[in-house]
Amino acid sequence: MRYGYWILLFIFIFLVGGAVGVVESFALDTVQGDTYMPGEGPNSIYINGGIYNNLTIEKPNLQLVTRGRTKIYNLEIKEEAQNAIIELGNETVVNNLIIEAEAAIKGRGLIEKAEVRANGVTFETAPKDQSILSTLTTPPVILSRVDPKPPKSSASKTSEPEIPEPETPEPEVSEPETPNPEISEPETPEPEIPVPPEITETGTIKGLVTDANDYSGLPNVFVAVYQVDGRTQIHNSLEVTNENGEYSIDGIEAGRGYIVKFTKEGYQEGEEGDIEVKNNKITIVNKELHPLSSDKEITDFRFAELVPEVVGEIDKDTQTINLVVPYNTDITKLVPSIDYIGVSLDPASGESQDFTNPIIYTVTAEDNSEIQYVAIVTLASPPKIGDKVYQSIDVVTFGVVLAPQATFLNGRNSTAYVTRDFWIADTEVTYQLWHKVYTWALENGYSFYNQGAQGNDGGVGVEPTDRKKEPVTSVNWYDVIAWCNALTEYYNHLSSSSLEPVYIDQNNKIIRNVFQVDLINIQEKTQAKGFRLPTSNEWELAARYQGENQWTPSTYASGATAFYRDENATSAVAWYDTSKTHQVAQKLSNTLGLYDMSGNVWEWTFTTFSDQSKKVIRGGAYNNTNKNSSGENLQTGQISELAPGISSHNLGFRFVRTAE
Repeated sequence: MRYGYWILLFIFIFLVGGAVGVVESFALDTVQGDTYMPGEGPNSIYINGGIYNNLTIEKPNLQLVTRGRTKIYNLEIKEEAQNAIIELGNETVVNNLIIEAEAAIKGRGLIEKAEVRANGVTFETAPKDQSILSTLTTPPVILSRVDPKPPKSSASKTSEPEIPEPETPEPEVSEPETPNPEISEPETPEPEIPVPPEITETGTIKGLVTDANDYSGLPNVFVAVYQVDGRTQIHNSLEVTNENGEYSIDGIEAGRGYIVKFTKEGYQEGEEGDIEVKNNKITIVNKELHPLSSDKEITDFRFAELVPEVVGEIDKDTQTINLVVPYNTDITKLVPSIDYIGVSLDPASGESQDFTNPIIYTVTAEDNSEIQYVAIVTLASPPKIGDKVYQSIDVVTFGVVLAPQATFLNGRNSTAYVTRDFWIADTEVTYQLWHKVYTWALENGYSFYNQGAQGNDGGVGVEPTDRKKEPVTSVNWYDVIAWCNALTEYYNHLSSSSLEPVYIDQNNKIIRNVFQVDLINIQEKTQAKGFRLPTSNEWELAARYQGENQWTPSTYASGATAFYRDENATSAVAWYDTSKTHQVAQKLSNTLGLYDMSGNVWEWTFTTFSDQSKKVIRGGAYNNTNKNSSGENLQTGQISELAPGISSHNLGFRFVRTAE
């Protein structure tokens, strides 16, 4: 134990619970160093006045009692000191109390600040300020809400052990006979206990500031020392380095942690933390500062919400960004996603803008230099018949082809009318696309009769496998109606589109639950632009179209160059006379760029033909053969009918959408 000017030590031996205990009594002037409390078990420490820089308790069950004018700068209860009892007298002041073990803090002494890092801590008197470790399960308990009072300026009586004040004998006063004035008793002043001056240990922080590029010393750098919170600057700590980048800051209180910050115009601010200053020691903190960068550039500019997304072409020489968006895009409220190098971008990425006129984007570098880019949005030309556009649902991409409105002679020698241009899927709906939309639909209030199968025998309702690009099968007409509505809503959800679902019930409600509708009350909203099944006439037009007023004969397979019984011509465009379904788009396409319009799987349409209880299916399937009458189903003019509730291993569909 280090001590200052004088020390008085009493050791009493007594018997406690069959063990020998020790009571140590301290009466000190000033202790500048560290004091460790000895003993454990029933042992106790008694302090009667004095100033202590650091008191540490590291034994279990120890009792510490303070009386008289006692000041403790730092009192620490270590983790090993479980069940310690600290009793602080009325005239005791503790600047900083750190508690790392279960302990009871008694008495009315003043605690300026307490850091509680353990469960099971109790206070008889609340500290003026306290911080509590966030992971504690049992916060500290305050047994009394009486605020602590600072010690009086003069000595006062303390609790156990009592120190009796010396009695002052009353002077005898003889009373004169006449007159009889009142005699006041002389006051006896209470003795003053001298308060030794507080001793603060200090150290020095010094170092060298250099340029991070060439390591040369940086002059005129401002250096500031902060407390560990990074917000409170230490008084008089601001200094300026000399021409060589050297700095020195004296008088920093020792035994604490600090943060040192470095600032210089044209450079990034630097910082070093966890700096510990020791008494009469020099702490070296060297720092490299990085010059502020002048780099500024837009590296990527796109409209990610459009389907498909549109990526801008950036010309670095002219600082222009050109973007071509679909012809029917609303350019008054586009939201760009922008990547850039610099500290700020104005307007910011993700902010909706009206691109009717070019928009200027300003990038600011670290050194406050700027560069401006002009973003120019152009509408694409309207699509032409036969144009193909690729779109996506999440990560599943599909193509659609623009087919024309037309009047033509169908396979039954009747005049067929298609009054609107329409987009038609270039392949049958794959199991991958079906499953993606089906899964989303189930999570958003839809219901279906069937889960769908992966090809003819690839598993029902399974996660997509290597056969995921085969057609979905085993879905009935009602399933397909609900799925088309789900595709529309999912497509809107993923993009900036607002397509209207096509299929409604008799109450004009969107069909999502197939168990609540039947063939009679399913209606088509004719003006809606959402995804839907083709009509029988639309399907035949797309299968036979070869150009204006030019048509594939109705007895040919779609895209074939000869009669359906010509094996070479038919097998070039259709899967037939086989034992299974095949991946889509593996045969030649027809003139419009559509695949598998003949063969692979039958395709549902929305049309009712001769039997009002059935729906038309078109195109034939993989198990048809041109060696017998079933081969007739491969003809583009051939019609078959099926009850809408039936599902089969050779039956699928493709969708269409009315053009704008």
